[in-house]
Amino acid sequence: MTKRAYIIVSAILIVLIVVACAKQEPEESAPVTEAPSPAVQDNKPFSAAEHLIGFVIKDDEQISSYMLKHGFLHTAGNLGYASRLFTFGGSSSAEDAVRSAVEAGCEGLVIYDPDSVYHDAIKLASDNGIYVVVPYYETTADGVDSNVVADDREYLEEVARSVAERMRERKLKTGRLMVYGWSTDFCFAEFKKAIAQYYPEYSVTEFTRTQEDRQAAIDELADFILNNRDIKGLFCIDSDGSFIAVKAREKSQKDFKNLKPTPTPKPTPTPASPVPNEATPVPEALLKDIIITVFGSGITNENVELMEDNDIYALVSAPYYEAAAHSAMLLDKLMRGESVPKHQTLNIPIVRQDTMHKYLAVYNQVIDLFELQNVQ
Repeated sequence: MTKRAYIIVSAILIVLIVVACAKQEPEESAPVTEAPSPAVQDNKPFSAAEHLIGFVIKDDEQISSYMLKHGFLHTAGNLGYASRLFTFGGSSSAEDAVRSAVEAGCEGLVIYDPDSVYHDAIKLASDNGIYVVVPYYETTADGVDSNVVADDREYLEEVARSVAERMRERKLKTGRLMVYGWSTDFCFAEFKKAIAQYYPEYSVTEFTRTQEDRQAAIDELADFILNNRDIKGLFCIDSDGSFIAVKAREKSQKDFKNLKPTPTPKPTPTPASPVPNEATPVPEALLKDIIITVFGSGITNENVELMEDNDIYALVSAPYYEAAAHSAMLLDKLMRGESVPKHQTLNIPIVRQDTMHKYLAVYNQVIDLFELQNVQ
């Protein structure tokens, strides 16, 4: 082989070796597959147990507050969330409770604001990226994701009609319904509208409580009933009003039996707001006895006992437990990225003997859970 041919063959071999190496290079430098990809991470199922939600509430030892706490904790647990109560009172504020929630890593809060004075606390939670639901009372605070409000109007019509219907069941052709409590104006107005529309044979009056002392309150109400014996139905706005009404009814009945034979007194206007009796004139026979159907407010030991003894006909049950439970469920939706309504309304139920058991079950759970004693 000549030197020229040798050089050409060598050059060809070098080219072939380079090409062979070039073809193998991609295989040697092929990237390693990475796992898992970000897309897989984004599709990870939501786990409630990995998230903390809380309830900001003043520690006031009211039965309503305990019902709210139980409704929240029980529902949050059923939904699988870690949950905590962030209470305040004394030297600590609602804002302090929210700061504690932020430090704890809370992602959703139910904030109870019965007097609409915790707007700053609500805004603080929202500013820290926390979902906020406010239960039971209406709020105008900034930063609220949803507001669960207990109906404060339609239930009054239902109560008024229930009292009047009971009067019809007693075959009363006429008579008055009375609204009793510390603040009666709103309830009185709603009762008047309902009775005028559905039970025009009856009329409505009101009596505003002025005595803090129970016995004094019983005495003033008994005196009014004694001189207004056409009152045949009574709705108590306040939770302790039922006891006062029942005792006042008993006292007025006793006092009436002990009266000397005198002309039957005519009904007098309520001292709270004198209104003419526009219904059917009261027959004399209606004034010769004192029989009053009492409707109360609130599930309390005292009211439950009065109900069991048939001293009161029915109770209005404020849905504190239900409001907190529903708020927890709304937080769950928010945490999962779902939309929720800004405003929702809860019905306020009327509790009678045949439905008492289910409301009493929740009440007893609260008593046991928080080891409450001497709750009236």
